[in-house]
Amino acid sequence: MSFELQPSYKTRLFYEPGGTSVYKLPKGNIITALDLLVKLQVDIASGGASNAPDFQVFNAIERFTLIRDSDTSVWNMSGQALAAYFTYKRKNGVSAGSNTAIAGSAASDVKGQHFLNCPAYPFDAPNPKDFAIDTRFADYEIHIKWRDLGDAGTLFGTLTGAITAVNSENYIDIELKVLKLKPNPIDGRPDALTDVAPLVMGLREERIEITQNNSQFELDLTDGQEYRNALLYTTHVANTKQEVGENDILQGKITLRDTQNKVIQSRRAEMVRESTSIEWGMGSNLPNGLYDLNITQFGNITDVVKSTPVRDLRIESDVVKQSNATYMRPIYVTQQRQI
Repeated sequence: MSFELQPSYKTRLFYEPGGTSVYKLPKGNIITALDLLVKLQVDIASGGASNAPDFQVFNAIERFTLIRDSDTSVWNMSGQALAAYFTYKRKNGVSAGSNTAIAGSAASDVKGQHFLNCPAYPFDAPNPKDFAIDTRFADYEIHIKWRDLGDAGTLFGTLTGAITAVNSENYIDIELKVLKLKPNPIDGRPDALTDVAPLVMGLREERIEITQNNSQFELDLTDGQEYRNALLYTTHVANTKQEVGENDILQGKITLRDTQNKVIQSRRAEMVRESTSIEWGMGSNLPNGLYDLNITQFGNITDVVKSTPVRDLRIESDVVKQSNATYMRPIYVTQQRQI
């Protein structure tokens, strides 16, 4: 395969408290990644605010959805989970240099920003060129549902004074990493993807409340999907709707099995966490509550595990409810065909 990379800035979608912004990806393109930059600017009244939730700036987005042909959700994630997954470059743990949280002191025009590079391929893919968002054969739209920046739990868990925002000062910029096909440089033949769509990575987040301690807390993976891995994101509400990652929720073992009583993985939660800290290149800086449960060893497209009605996949874990509302937020990573 031979490509020419043609990145292109496309649009700016402005904040609408409680509203939804929509952007239709341009037709006829092979897109290897989306680059997203959220910029926020708010006024914090006297008394200030404190206790920021995790991935504070992207927490301004309630739901980020990538939809194919108006009826298939390819990505369906909260802003917080989207940032948890894409903020850090795998292996070296690097994030964008200008990412800035919003300080809680009372002031006018307090600014923050956060950048994500969101590839259409899984991070462990040995051949990223096997994956892309292909708008030649299907229509794609991005839907962004905004939270209200003035509500407790969005930028801060505790508000002692009002937070106000001007819509036009808060927005997300979207840039597309577009690939243009080139003929084979040796024999001049058209590229192999000329009439074929590559695979695309699917992302789906759930948010399930843990109401009591449960040594057999079970997640039922949707049938018909080819699973590459599952990121378990455990959170609790620490202060007035301030939802943050928590390491004390998962205890004991995490088991991936099927309904044929075959155990695929049986691992201790703390070892999954330690392994994640190495694989993400973050060590002790790994954000709280993240457990990356890899299903493929080498990331090949043939190594996925498929859930079917006959072989239904389940993840079973031992969970401990915290003093406040407690959640398991699995992020399922799949691979999908586009046509």
